[in-house]
Amino acid sequence: MRKRKLIKNTIATIIKYFVFVIIGFVTPKLIIQYYGSAVNGLVNSITQFWGYISLLDMEVGTVVASSLYVPLARKDDAEVSRIVVSCNRFYKKLL
Repeated sequence: MRKRKLIKNTIATIIKYFVFVIIGFVTPKLIIQYYGSAVNGLVNSITQFWGYISLLDMEVGTVVASSLYVPLARKDDAEVSRIVVSCNRFYKKLL
């Protein structure tokens, strides 16, 4: 059962990446065709900006969410507050 789920998940992930690659090739052509080169440059700039932000983020959101499981289960408000404040400080330094 686990092997079957693994195979299905792997196939779905491969299909998803192929779809993203195809969209990545088609979208710029359509943007240039319908909106022009300036809009295409703007879209690429925004995409790169978000790429840099997510690179700097380094999955901190995932780490914060996983570190909140135990304090939330124990209803330890002080620990939850400490984690949230630390995360907030990190994101303020990031941006």
